[in-house]
Amino acid sequence: MFGQLAALIGGAALVVVPMCVWIVVQAGFDPVWKALVIHPLFNYRSFSHAAWGKRGGLLTEQGSYTFPLLLKYLPLILLIDLARLGRLWIRRHESETARRLALLILFGLTSMLSIAYFPDFIHIAFVAPVFFIAIAEGIEAAARVVVGRSPAWRVAGWAAALVVLAAGGVRLHDNLVRGRAAFAISRDTAFGRVDWATPFEARLYDTMRDLMRDRQPHELFCYPIISSLYLTLDADNPTRFQFLLPAYSGPAQMQEVVDTLERRQLPYIVALTGFVPADDPVVVYLRREYEPVVEAGDVGQAIFRRKAGVAPAAEPPANGT
Repeated sequence: MFGQLAALIGGAALVVVPMCVWIVVQAGFDPVWKALVIHPLFNYRSFSHAAWGKRGGLLTEQGSYTFPLLLKYLPLILLIDLARLGRLWIRRHESETARRLALLILFGLTSMLSIAYFPDFIHIAFVAPVFFIAIAEGIEAAARVVVGRSPAWRVAGWAAALVVLAAGGVRLHDNLVRGRAAFAISRDTAFGRVDWATPFEARLYDTMRDLMRDRQPHELFCYPIISSLYLTLDADNPTRFQFLLPAYSGPAQMQEVVDTLERRQLPYIVALTGFVPADDPVVVYLRREYEPVVEAGDVGQAIFRRKAGVAPAAEPPANGT
């Protein structure tokens, strides 16, 4: 076992260590340390967290498409597997079955650990197949004990499987019909066909498409949570960040974005200011340098253009000098 474990660690290190060295050489140790250690363990955790199986609130609509309560309690199957493993260990037999159960339990526990940063029912769904495997293995083991190899029970098993498949197919069809009804507004975009749920989203896209149609360079900054416009408009984000919030990103990154916006002086910025406090650094910058496009109607409150008399900065030469 120790030899196999050493081989596994050595093989992983053979891939990971050179890659990490190359990343540090390219970016420097401090940015890599902040990105891979400080941000996930401190920034993200302090900003965003959830109880196991969280549902309700903003997630109510998404939860109606699936079974959040079932997903929440899926990992309990591991307790049954743990009891079976203990029974096999006490009796000292069926080593292959015990090995399989140990692997299933370990796989399940590490899967739970992998989503522990935000374990709502959506993230549990990401790892749910691991527990479905454990359920299937348990049913198969029980069937071998209870029904043996009786032809009648085999037929019953196939019938039960078909019922499950049929019920799943009906549910998926209902979800498809609901989804199409909920997202009924379609546009052909640079990213392909996109369906929106609200007219506001479609009007925002239409307005920005018209405003940016002939502009070069095709740069746009979206703040804080509407980075989909980069894809649908085929626009370039002049900053390094597709998602940005003060409590999430930190003061240094916020200042970097403000400095970049000041340097680039974009003609338009899209911002949903209601999602951030009034003293947000980007909002403060927008109020000083930009104004809402009020003639665009309701979407104009999310579209900001540079104030009259403030000319965009000259574009740097192509060679970067």
